[in-house]
Amino acid sequence: MKYKEFHRFVLQRGWVKVRQNGSHCIYSKEGRADKLIIPLHGSKEIPEPLRRSLIRQMGEWPHQHFTRKLLGESKNLRKMTERKKLIINICASSDSFGAYSESCEGIYGAGDTVAEAKASALAAIELLHEEWPEDIQPLAVRENWPVEWRYDVKSLLNFYEGVITNAALERLTGINRKQLWNYAHGRSQPRKATVDKIRTALRALGQELVEVSM
Repeated sequence: MKYKEFHRFVLQRGWVKVRQNGSHCIYSKEGRADKLIIPLHGSKEIPEPLRRSLIRQMGEWPHQHFTRKLLGESKNLRKMTERKKLIINICASSDSFGAYSESCEGIYGAGDTVAEAKASALAAIELLHEEWPEDIQPLAVRENWPVEWRYDVKSLLNFYEGVITNAALERLTGINRKQLWNYAHGRSQPRKATVDKIRTALRALGQELVEVSM
């Protein structure tokens, strides 16, 4: 689904456009204290995890999916609360990137790059401060917790594409560079074991860099 199609879907479900602020449209609905703060990104495809998160806030989420999703997100919420960090996920569609928080409704971002999606999500946090009554704002927003960004494989590899070459990643991970390119551009999806291998290799590199002395 494209962003412009999703905005039409929101209007069809009884939400009313209040105003536009920068790269977001703000919608309200009778009987709801919260507002939808949805990124604008024209004819670009909305990433599926971002679309599902918006659908859930709207109250349109099918019950069986909602229950299963909620079980996983309650664990994330406990972790987020213990660490006092606002966890925002970066995800990707075929032609753009999105940002959303599984455990903190109302924060959504979009962009052609990971950096743009991050900036859009941070702008959404400011709008949430302005548009939602303080008593219903998520604790992480009210207390301005620092953000922790989490990536899917496509977004992670794309974000670091200009920093670490696929040849270097091949040496670090043992994964063929052509396959890494396919992961970065959404041509194929890595198995969990492959994701773990990429994560382990990048963390090991990060630790080595932290320990460098010059």
